[in-house]
Amino acid sequence: MIGQIPQVGQIPHQVPLLAAGALFEDLDFAGARAAYAEIARVTDGEARRGARHLEILSEIFDRATRNVPRRLPADAPQEVTLTNDRVLIGQVTTDVLGNVTLKTDQGISATFSPGQVESVRRVETATWRAKNEVELRRRLEKVGDELPAALDYFQAAYFCIRTGLGDRAADLLMKSSQADGFPMVIETLGGDDAGRLLARWEGLTRPGVEPAGPASAVSRGDSLPEAERLYQRALVHYRKSWPGMAHAADELKKARALFEDARDVVERAKMANPDDRKLEARLQDLQTLIYDCIKRAIL
Repeated sequence: MIGQIPQVGQIPHQVPLLAAGALFEDLDFAGARAAYAEIARVTDGEARRGARHLEILSEIFDRATRNVPRRLPADAPQEVTLTNDRVLIGQVTTDVLGNVTLKTDQGISATFSPGQVESVRRVETATWRAKNEVELRRRLEKVGDELPAALDYFQAAYFCIRTGLGDRAADLLMKSSQADGFPMVIETLGGDDAGRLLARWEGLTRPGVEPAGPASAVSRGDSLPEAERLYQRALVHYRKSWPGMAHAADELKKARALFEDARDVVERAKMANPDDRKLEARLQDLQTLIYDCIKRAIL
């Protein structure tokens, strides 16, 4: 079971442990967080550390997936065939005049008059799942090729949640947490809690090391407040740019423009401070996010 704690024999309460794992697999991360926190309270040693680890992960995943539009496995889309033989797939609504409005998983909507539509039919659930399984395999084959592996795994989990493959998502989120670049996932998708969640994660994975919040990675002291402002503004749009969210394409464009502005500021600072590793790290993060915006805009 995903979300299970090692050394199960050390835990006196097996039912709460199994219940927490079930909540985690069902993507009820708020419930899983509370369950793991309770397990950590009544245990000690390795079992307590394992429960605390999963409690922190549950909080991170709860925040990062909170706004993901979820689809049940049985909620297959509909297929619209137009009179010009074009076939479109998405969620369909029909008004009193017979006009058909289709919304794709990418958040794009289009309306067609009755004379433009040849037929509308529900896609078989098994067929739809098989199609999405093929797309998931394609995505997993490219993990780490262009983006940090953690971001690729998170995007794959996001794809699963919004296309009815939710039973695959928990495993992919765990892989994201174990892959290179997971702090970037926390920082970019953690919303207003990003700094606190990143500090908790750094404290868990690097005990004894003072965690650096998002702002400290941008600048030395207060020397680059403009870059930080641009970066934080970009993140607001970036978090709203995922497929299925309202106005995702426009939000993606706004995020990219602000990331590029922040990159320009950091690049100028880097030229004046060529040996500054924190500036170099932030510059790499910005380049990665800009590339992700470009890549998703093309797709």
